[in-house]
Amino acid sequence: MKKHLVLLAVGIILAASWASAADETTVQGTLYAHWTWDLSDGADDANEFALSRAYVTVRSKLSEYTSVRITADLRETDNFDGCSVILKYGYIDWKPKFVSDFLTVRFGLQPTLYIAYVQKTWGRRYVSRVATDLAGFRTSSDLGVGAFFDFADQGAPVTAAFHVWNGTSYSEVEELNKQKDFSGLVMVKPAEESDDFKGTQFFARYHMGYQNEEIPATVDAADFKSNTFSVSGLLAYRRTIDAGFDLSFNEHGRGAGMEDLSRTVFSFFGTVYLEDFAGPDSPLRTLNLFGRMDINDPDTDTDDDGDTMLIGGLECFPAKGFRASVNLRNISYESAAVDDETYLYLNTMFSF
Repeated sequence: MKKHLVLLAVGIILAASWASAADETTVQGTLYAHWTWDLSDGADDANEFALSRAYVTVRSKLSEYTSVRITADLRETDNFDGCSVILKYGYIDWKPKFVSDFLTVRFGLQPTLYIAYVQKTWGRRYVSRVATDLAGFRTSSDLGVGAFFDFADQGAPVTAAFHVWNGTSYSEVEELNKQKDFSGLVMVKPAEESDDFKGTQFFARYHMGYQNEEIPATVDAADFKSNTFSVSGLLAYRRTIDAGFDLSFNEHGRGAGMEDLSRTVFSFFGTVYLEDFAGPDSPLRTLNLFGRMDINDPDTDTDDDGDTMLIGGLECFPAKGFRASVNLRNISYESAAVDDETYLYLNTMFSF
């Protein structure tokens, strides 16, 4: 299965240049590269250059009501010597003609939405994945079918989505049991008409499902349930300052006769944009200051097993398609037996 997906993804990249010439078809690319310097005690100034991600995306509008997206993901993997290419997204969107301004149906390998929405409010996927993704509560992409409802034309700043999933992952697509996952998400943008607070938004997701494990007929599938509730939001004032949060709670089945594992991860982040303070002609106009704090508790019933990550940095976006950040991050552990980790990063993102 993996070999087939790799071959398919490679074919996507090779076909991208041909597809770009077609009507209603676009090809996009994104590259994340970084340099990191380990400042932790005992690290002996270890540092490295790395290519963390490269994406190639092909989008095509097949008709007024149907469109396709395919995204190939080039990345380093633990079980492969070098970089491998896998399929991140491959789905079709269909808008039924009689409700095309209200309903979209999506089928295939697609974003699980919540992580994608938090990434957009955090705004720096090239610096770090969001806390819920890092904690591994849910995957960012899965095979399934979904329905999207947009109430904007009905006068309400609300969108909602409901999905049925395999409960696997885009990197491990094989379905190991007959169980399916279900999720629902609601997003509200309460200040869409405001010039000052237009970017403010809140969304919540509930995902109920199972782990992708082989479950014998003699075993209760409920012993492997894994349900997640998440809520996030962004308070934004013009292009001056914003503050966001991401709170996720997970109940994770550990098997027959075992008590469920309760996990939480909380994230808080914000940005100060210097353009409003420096003026449109100042060289500082392309800079902003940002910070983030993640609080991870992998077992709420166990003391001294959590960790906190702090990120603070300066970001520059001098031209369309290029962003760079110098940032310092520290990971501290509740356990006194584990030493803190400190890193200096130079992260870059190139896109077309």
